[in-house]
Amino acid sequence: MSKKECLTADWQAIGYEQGAQGHNASGFERFRKSCAKHTVTADFNHFLSGHNKGLAHYCTFDNGLALGQKGKTYNTVCPRQTYPSFDEGYRAGIYQYCDYNTGYEKGLGGYDADTTCPAHTFTSYARGYKKGTEKHAVQERIDYLASDLRQIELELEQLKKDIQKTEGILIGENTTAAERKSALDDNRRYKQRYHALDNDYHDLEEEIEDYEREYDRL
Repeated sequence: MSKKECLTADWQAIGYEQGAQGHNASGFERFRKSCAKHTVTADFNHFLSGHNKGLAHYCTFDNGLALGQKGKTYNTVCPRQTYPSFDEGYRAGIYQYCDYNTGYEKGLGGYDADTTCPAHTFTSYARGYKKGTEKHAVQERIDYLASDLRQIELELEQLKKDIQKTEGILIGENTTAAERKSALDDNRRYKQRYHALDNDYHDLEEEIEDYEREYDRL
């Protein structure tokens, strides 16, 4: 915080914001040190008053439910009298979140499984995650092969140009015998490489099609 911010700070409002976001009151220490550098004393009493009001907003059944439905974790900041209601809401929300579809989407996207959805508790989520990761692995393989396919396409295009160039030299009226021999050797080499790559290209196409069928089956 700047000196001006420290001097004009509404510590009750700052405390409220921290509490409403589920942050611990110990976070005040960060503000205190920041303002102490400017020889300004942060008001802990006002901060704490605002923080308690913020916690009253945070530690509700509805907020716990909303956090759970999003699969978010939370800090254990709620006082004893409001925690049970908050926790009940959170548990209800987390059971809605940790379903097969959420697990599947996480796995399909290549993300780590949510630590809030342990497999031994949320078996449906675990099944979805396993299926998603299987499809993700197949998709990665398809993408890898498709990249190889594109590289072969580029090389084939270049070989076509090289072949045409050597053929132009071979039929040229002013081509010397040495140039014709060199062009003929290059032409044969380019064509051999082209046919080999063309075979690789079709093999890759078939392999990609196999993986695409596997992806659709999963």
